[in-house]
Amino acid sequence: MQFRAGCDHRMNYLQEQVVNHLPQGIVVIKTDETITFVNHRAIEILELTNQQLINQPLTKVIETAKLPFVLRTRKKQINQTVRLHNGKTIISSRIPLIDESNNLKGAMAFFYEVTDVVRLAEQVTNLKEIEKTLKTIVDASEVATTIVDEHGRGVLINSAYTKLTGLSKKTVIGKPVDKELQIEYDIQQKVLQSRRSIHGVQMKIGQSNTQIVANGSPILVDGKLKGSVALLHDVSKVDEVETELSKAKELIRHLELTYSFEDIIGNSSAMQLTKEQAKVAAITSTPVLIRGEPGTEKELVAHAIHHESERKYQKMIGVDCTVMSEDEWEKQLFGYQGVGALRHQPGYFEQANNGTLLLNEIDKIPILLQLKLLRVIQNNQIQPVNSNATLPINVRLIMTTSINLEKAMIDKSFDKDFYYVLNQMSLSLPPLRERITDLEPLMQVMLRRLNRHFGKHIYAVASEALEVLKSYSWPKNIRELEHVLRTAMVYMDPHRKVIQKRDLPLEVCKSVELVDEQPFNYNQSQTLQQTMELYEKQVIQSTFASLDYNKTKTAELLGISIRNLYYKMQKYKIEAK
Repeated sequence: MQFRAGCDHRMNYLQEQVVNHLPQGIVVIKTDETITFVNHRAIEILELTNQQLINQPLTKVIETAKLPFVLRTRKKQINQTVRLHNGKTIISSRIPLIDESNNLKGAMAFFYEVTDVVRLAEQVTNLKEIEKTLKTIVDASEVATTIVDEHGRGVLINSAYTKLTGLSKKTVIGKPVDKELQIEYDIQQKVLQSRRSIHGVQMKIGQSNTQIVANGSPILVDGKLKGSVALLHDVSKVDEVETELSKAKELIRHLELTYSFEDIIGNSSAMQLTKEQAKVAAITSTPVLIRGEPGTEKELVAHAIHHESERKYQKMIGVDCTVMSEDEWEKQLFGYQGVGALRHQPGYFEQANNGTLLLNEIDKIPILLQLKLLRVIQNNQIQPVNSNATLPINVRLIMTTSINLEKAMIDKSFDKDFYYVLNQMSLSLPPLRERITDLEPLMQVMLRRLNRHFGKHIYAVASEALEVLKSYSWPKNIRELEHVLRTAMVYMDPHRKVIQKRDLPLEVCKSVELVDEQPFNYNQSQTLQQTMELYEKQVIQSTFASLDYNKTKTAELLGISIRNLYYKMQKYKIEAK
């Protein structure tokens, strides 16, 4: 290495700043073997101060130094290992400093501590391992994948990509974006230009014009664009996937219906009676009607009955009558006979043949269809829509309702003959407020489930909070109980183990306070009906006033419909003040 004459190893401020920020140590000596310059990294490695080094003979400071040998021989030495006075080992390279006139001006050594070299080697090794792992993962994927660099040149493709497009690695890797290759590069160009992900781009590729959907995303490293990745999905296989998905859903639906009577939580006398009645229903083939307010887990009891019956190894099909289309009622229940090339479409009865059909909220079915269901129960036959033929069926019917069917029958919205058939085997699930002794075991089961869901470790409810929950009316029953616990747990700190009163939803605490503060004077001259109506009027008035006469909030807090609230307010002559 040669220096310009007159340099004399002096560096200006800018040069010193550059050298002092280099990752390797640098030591410069003059021809008399005294040290004329050291940078910051050299001071750190040597563990000496600048004053202990500058103008000192090198061999006095570093006895094992070989830099004087380079002065005498004018020959450089590369990657030599040296043991320092402080026990550190360095890898050093040394060169003579010669000016343009071939005059020797000194010598310079630059060196790394061995630990620095090892760390760099490990980083390089890790990068190679990561690259190898990435290539293995991408190539193992069944999704066609292609990666380009920031200039749009191909970097990586997998075998699925080659299979889908017909393009080999030789055709793609290292090549710039070229319209003659494949159209999916357009999406990667747009990703590179916008630095944003693009999803759901439909296009045709290859000589066979295969229909695909492409998704592209930018590759950003420390905020810098390094390329993009595109995933290509063969749309032509969607029908096949949908068929398999339909089968999987059917299997999952069947496997999920495995509740037993052990899953019905509650030791209250009311629940014990319900369980015994349900066990009797399980050993018969008679249609079962399960009655109860919303949120009382009627569907759980229906599943338990099916699981304990002789049909437990057959399907149980659940139908929510509240969401069924009125125009499609018969098709969905009894099936449909297609015309011409259209094949027969089985309904829920055929799908549940030899098993159980659960009709949730049976009261939502139109009265004309109730009569057809009655004939199905009596004759064990169905007639698909657009067909003159009848099909024999062997289905156990379980039905649920949340309303007063006797009142619906009087209102002529429910057929009386259908009602009498259903009522032969009828179960009534008590509301939570009438089985409040079951509250704690229900909460324990819910806490275990919610702990798994939220990743928490809450094991109890504080006594003050428990008293509030026991005093609450639970208009939405067990479903509301889970909602209250879920809401409380969401906002709790991860380290807490017990639910306190302050964690409970405000509307629950407020409702309990309203009931506690509500004075009521019992008049023995009144009938029970008159007493109940008077108390109901006072509760509605107090709640209505506490919510600033907001009817919607009042109905929600009392757990009744807005229409029912209007009826009761009119009945009791309750008005906003």
